[in-house]
Amino acid sequence: MAFSYVEYTSNSGANGGKDYTYSFGAVDHNTTNIKVTLGGTSLTASQYSVVQGTVTLTTVPGAGSAPFDAALSTSNILRVFRETNRTTAEVVFSANAVIQDEDLNTATDQGRFLALEAVDRANESITIDTSDLTQYDIAVSSVNKRITGVAEPSNDNDVATKLTVANAALGTVVGTTLTSPVINTSVSGTAIDTDLTSTSSSDDTLASAKAIKTYVDAQIQTEDTIAELNDTTITGTPADNEVLAYDTSSSKWINQTATEAGLATTTYSDTGDTTTEANALSNSIVFSIALG
Repeated sequence: MAFSYVEYTSNSGANGGKDYTYSFGAVDHNTTNIKVTLGGTSLTASQYSVVQGTVTLTTVPGAGSAPFDAALSTSNILRVFRETNRTTAEVVFSANAVIQDEDLNTATDQGRFLALEAVDRANESITIDTSDLTQYDIAVSSVNKRITGVAEPSNDNDVATKLTVANAALGTVVGTTLTSPVINTSVSGTAIDTDLTSTSSSDDTLASAKAIKTYVDAQIQTEDTIAELNDTTITGTPADNEVLAYDTSSSKWINQTATEAGLATTTYSDTGDTTTEANALSNSIVFSIALG
């Protein structure tokens, strides 16, 4: 529970969204003792007015009719808080003066309010973790709190700001599992195999898109003769009239002459005898015909 402030994360419905109430006391209810911040930015005394228990926003630069550019939310908070005078006493007692109860109350309230505000500030600060038992290290609890105003780091053990982290190069990452990574532009490194001949055959590298395309294209372009079929063996240079016969011993198709393939051949010479020619053509399997 806060003793000296109240926060709003949704817009008020009172007075067109301009009135915001508070219930804590103050030495005086005015813009000197009651302050307002919007989204972390302090409003000036001309931007709001105070009547005991209510702050009314009057002019917020660039604000819309709400009167905010953006609706109040957990990331755009309106805070109304007390800021008691810390430098001078509200009441100064002099010797032999008559002390009135109003003056005593004001003096007491100033001290009490300052103490309560200090408690609120302490609760919002990063505090030492009392459960830390190490002798030299100090552990702090910073739940829902931020460290602001930190300079850019210059030493190895300096705190890094959000800007530094956002712009930092990761360098070498070891033993880290990347979940749903998005890699833009290009990748490089020894784990990317760019061997266009695909001769590396490594189980521990990734082939580049160019290497894959080059290899596939090469295989498709060279599979253009019978000799390149996986179940075919062409011996030497095939001769005229050789046939492709299947060899069960090697489970291959091989090139052979008709005789090697066990095929019968008949050579027919033209005798001019139409009867003989007709018989030869009808009763024989002709592999070659020699005319003349």
